[in-house]
Amino acid sequence: MKNIVAVIDGGGRGSALIDAYAKSEKVDELISIPGNDLMQINTTKPVHTFPDLKTTSKEEILKICKEFKFPL
Repeated sequence: MKNIVAVIDGGGRGSALIDAYAKSEKVDELISIPGNDLMQINTTKPVHTFPDLKTTSKEEILKICKEFKFPL
C-alpha cells in the first residue's frame, strides 16, 4: 500500500509542507490542493496538483480523497 499525504492549503505553507513530506522515506506520493506545477520541481516523488480547485470545495476534495483511497 502506498503512503499518500494530502496537503490542502492555498499559500506558501502548502509548498513548504510538500517539500518537507517529500523528503520523508515514509511518503510515496503527495497531493496538493490546490497546488501548482512548480511543486514537482523540488522532488522526485509524484505530486498531484489540482490548481483549479478551491480549498473550500469540500465535495471535490472528498472525491479526490476517495479516488486515492484515503481512509475517511
